[in-house]
Amino acid sequence: MEALILRSQSPDLVKFMEQQNVWNKLATEEDFLEGVNHLAKGITDHKGDYMARLVSCLTPTLSNLYDPQRVVVAGFLAEVQKYCTTVLSAMMAGMDDKEDPEDDITLESMSGLSKILKEIAESNVRPILVNIALRIRPCFEKEKGAVRAAAFQLFGNLSRFGDGPSKEPFLEQIHTNFVSILLHLNDEDEEVKKSCKFALRQFGPLLSSSAMNKMFQQYLIDDKDISYGEFMYDLSKIIITDIQSKVNFYVMGNVSFFRSSWVMIRGNAAMFAGFLLGNLPKDHHTLISKDHVCGALIQLLKDPAPEVRQKAAEAISLLYEY
Repeated sequence: MEALILRSQSPDLVKFMEQQNVWNKLATEEDFLEGVNHLAKGITDHKGDYMARLVSCLTPTLSNLYDPQRVVVAGFLAEVQKYCTTVLSAMMAGMDDKEDPEDDITLESMSGLSKILKEIAESNVRPILVNIALRIRPCFEKEKGAVRAAAFQLFGNLSRFGDGPSKEPFLEQIHTNFVSILLHLNDEDEEVKKSCKFALRQFGPLLSSSAMNKMFQQYLIDDKDISYGEFMYDLSKIIITDIQSKVNFYVMGNVSFFRSSWVMIRGNAAMFAGFLLGNLPKDHHTLISKDHVCGALIQLLKDPAPEVRQKAAEAISLLYEY
């Protein structure tokens, strides 16, 4: 263990271990658990980016047959819980690394966060839950498919904390990111599609619509294709019925994707906006910023991609009552 820490290239961690006399404590039975606690604190404070892998590796030991191993791991994880805000903050910092042009550090940070979020208590995440969601959002539109997939997976894992005291702020984050997740449900990358299905299944129960949740659980199966157009058409009707107050917000969210760099996403956005507008009852048309939306759809008729122009034309054809 000492050799491993020395190879970590972290002088601060090595210094901490020496100051706390950790190696001697780990060598004696009566001081062993205290040494484990110091070890956990040292790694948390000085090598927080290691923590996700450690937690992932150690957690299965909690169901081990050997009591001493379970006790040691439980002690280590309990100490980690005390400092988990520090750990999460350190891992979130990796998502903003300016010297990461290939997004490798971002990908590793999000994968690590997904692992560690499965193990920690809601009370430890609550103070930074919204901050995590805000950090994830730009990654939904990253060029690398693996990063987009990890981002949607991580957002889905945040749903574990969305049904307690954090429900209201997390629901706002769901609504803010709902359009993006639904558009990438028809992404060019298969892993992104799976991650979007996972996220929708996870936060479906948090939405105030049993019909929508039933739809997500029934049709969004990882290895099963969906008829995306039919799915979105039916979903738009449920949205209008069950969460009508958000319709204009979602429509404007779609308009923001009319300038996406992906042809498929621009087409998806035009289609979704058209379904929401076309299915909205006439007496609720005043809810919509229709001049802005219609103008944006008309601009899409000039899109360089023929499939986007087709989707825009189809969306406009649904607006005959406007």
